[in-house]
Amino acid sequence: MNRRRSLVTAALVSAVTAGLALAGAGGASATSTPITQTGAVRLAGADRYATAVKVSQRTFKAPQTNVVVASGESWPDALAAGPFAASLDAPLLLVRKNSAPQVAIDELKRLRPSKIYLIGGPGAISDATWYKLMDQVTWESSAERIAGRDRYATAFEVLNRMDGLGAVYVASGATYADALAGGAAAAVEGGALVLTPPTSLSSGAARGVGRTNHVVILGGTGAVSAGVERQIRSAAGGATVDRADGANRYETAAIVADALWGSTGADAVFFASGTSFPDALGATPAAYVNDAPVLLTRGTCTPEPTAVIEEQLAPRTGVFLGGSSVTYSGARLC
Repeated sequence: MNRRRSLVTAALVSAVTAGLALAGAGGASATSTPITQTGAVRLAGADRYATAVKVSQRTFKAPQTNVVVASGESWPDALAAGPFAASLDAPLLLVRKNSAPQVAIDELKRLRPSKIYLIGGPGAISDATWYKLMDQVTWESSAERIAGRDRYATAFEVLNRMDGLGAVYVASGATYADALAGGAAAAVEGGALVLTPPTSLSSGAARGVGRTNHVVILGGTGAVSAGVERQIRSAAGGATVDRADGANRYETAAIVADALWGSTGADAVFFASGTSFPDALGATPAAYVNDAPVLLTRGTCTPEPTAVIEEQLAPRTGVFLGGSSVTYSGARLC
């Protein structure tokens, strides 16, 4: 299809491949392993917390040096935490504000990490939940909470813990869809994901884009306005600034995937719901291990931009996050 290449700007492809040349930077390590099964693989639990555990169990061996924990009730902290967890080669587990699901506790016990990072303030994960988690730790381990005054400041504080920062991806802090796909791309580029309101640049994002030589704005001007783009370009100094701007969230995810994997293909592709965030929150570290993009789909059909880029990438493995009512794995287009 000729439309494949029209999904992505040449400037974005050039910046990724020539400027950073980090596509393919993901991969297995001594404590993680990619999915080798061919065909469709579905990672789904009874709820979002169990699904995150399924992703962790399929990807990460025990013991682990690090584990990252974020709220499963709200998406911003978990999506910003994804590239950070990937940089540590660490799984991302989910808890509630006021309780830690037993399935997450059991997975923490399996992983036996030396360090636990808790992402978000007490408004996202209460101190009582933190203490309960640490009460389950019977091995030598330490914990650190990374948090700012709001989702925007927390995303910057997460970025601030990362060494050798690659690209910085900027997503709207008002909606999750673009950040779902952007987090995996940021991880593969050795970078971070920061958040901003649609019409005013957050101070955290402004500081974050000043730390890199490549910035990618996710979504169109409805997600991140033209005025915010101008502010980003000013704050980024001499960095290259690109925008992955599709007609909708599905095409934006396809643009991001095309920029990093379009010329090489991908052995695996992760599919997340474009209409519901919970099952995808823990996916970024696993996508990184599999050197895989995250594409968006629906519960009853595959959006045309997703089908186009999937055909182009020709993966041997399709990893579907959540149950069949959440991520459709058939051939029906929409």
